[in-house]
Amino acid sequence: MQFIPMVEQGAQEAGGARLPLPEVLYIEPTNRCNSLCTECPRTFGQGVEAPRDLTLEEFDTIIAQAPALRRVVLHGLGEPLLHPHITVMVSRLRARQVEVTFNTNAISLTRRRAAALIAAGLQDLRVSLDGARAATYAAIRGVDRLGVVRRNLNNLRALKAELGVDYPRASRCGLWPCVRTWKSCPNSSHWPPRSAHGRSTCSAWSTSAWARRCGSRPCSAASASANAN
Repeated sequence: MQFIPMVEQGAQEAGGARLPLPEVLYIEPTNRCNSLCTECPRTFGQGVEAPRDLTLEEFDTIIAQAPALRRVVLHGLGEPLLHPHITVMVSRLRARQVEVTFNTNAISLTRRRAAALIAAGLQDLRVSLDGARAATYAAIRGVDRLGVVRRNLNNLRALKAELGVDYPRASRCGLWPCVRTWKSCPNSSHWPPRSAHGRSTCSAWSTSAWARRCGSRPCSAASASANAN
């Protein structure tokens, strides 16, 4: 993980035109993870950097350079909930009325952390969940934690009911639905590039994207936006 400040507001292109400042940012809070997913380059040491968390000072420096910020996605290859100050980051963005979301494996989504995310104002949470059976989940994500994830999501739902809130909205995303859809796709050459280990190097290829590329509908049991509320 490298921290590289953005171009200053007054920076200009070679032709003299002022560069527009970003309204949407992807910020990786940490490159650490507690899963070993078969589709992730981290698992096989491809381009892996030394473990590091973004400091709050670096985070504040980044968002201060984007006064027109509307939306921030707080994830990269790491698991956002492993960052000790992820709720602080969410809170500071929400204080500016910025939309915030991130993908999580929900392994570390304890009741205490869920309560902190609600208090911070997180509106949207995407849960990476590849498989409804423990064996399938473990085969793809490299850890046997499906039971933990289910418990944490049930606790989140109960906590929202207790507090009388409807946020964060939780939705499921994952790779395995894409594989099922791809098998019947007439344009299967669109499948993302594979690593030297024979595994996909793309973890962000959604089922809905496959439906658009292939002209087919994802199977109903594998909807990438299945409501997890």
